[in-house]
Amino acid sequence: MKNYYLKFVDHADLEDTLVAAGLAETYQEVFTPRVTLDVIGIIHKPTGKMLTTEDGLQYPEMLPIDGYHANLKAELTEEQEALLPLIPAPTTPYRVWAGE
Repeated sequence: MKNYYLKFVDHADLEDTLVAAGLAETYQEVFTPRVTLDVIGIIHKPTGKMLTTEDGLQYPEMLPIDGYHANLKAELTEEQEALLPLIPAPTTPYRVWAGE
């Protein structure tokens, strides 16, 4: 099985794209992947700025990065790969598959 890293516009785009590629189906409004799929969604990254609560507690300011992310593990055809919004493997992944 091969790992694929995907970046969509939003969750609806993820569903539409995977259904069009034959990697998922929607039946009675229930989305069902036919592959191993890890939907990450929107990823937030720290800006480097610290914020302070009214109680004086500090926490990092976080802002979303562009896209709606997912990881997919499957054996795909070239045609299926061509339909997917693939991105390069991240150097510091937000999540990884167990055992890897």
